[in-house]
Amino acid sequence: MIKKILIFICFFVGIFTYGQNKPKNIKIKTFIIVSDTIQIDSLSINPNYFRAYHIDNQLIDSVYYHVDFVKSLLVLQNNFDNSIKQIRVEYQELPAFLTKTYRAFNSDLIVPKTTDESKLFSYQAKNKNNFLK
Repeated sequence: MIKKILIFICFFVGIFTYGQNKPKNIKIKTFIIVSDTIQIDSLSINPNYFRAYHIDNQLIDSVYYHVDFVKSLLVLQNNFDNSIKQIRVEYQELPAFLTKTYRAFNSDLIVPKTTDESKLFSYQAKNKNNFLK
């Protein structure tokens, strides 16, 4: 009986401690606020893990800002407190292979549609040397 209770307790302790872990690859950056738009990163941000804090570690409510997760932009709303000069952001960026643009063909090699087809191809005959005449 005691063995079953001990196994039961160990099982639930393992579940609860696993649920408290933070995701991997968390980045933390601090920004000085000079405008209402802040470029956070060059890669896209995971929308499931993003938090903004005051410099004194108080969580900022999401009604005071909007995040463009694809462009990695933090836009402060008009009702944001102007006395705050710094903001700390915790986020998880998406891997580069998820945000990269893939194409079957190189777009630099595609010729735009044109009505003058002579620009696409021109044939020039080689001059024959009439040396044996």
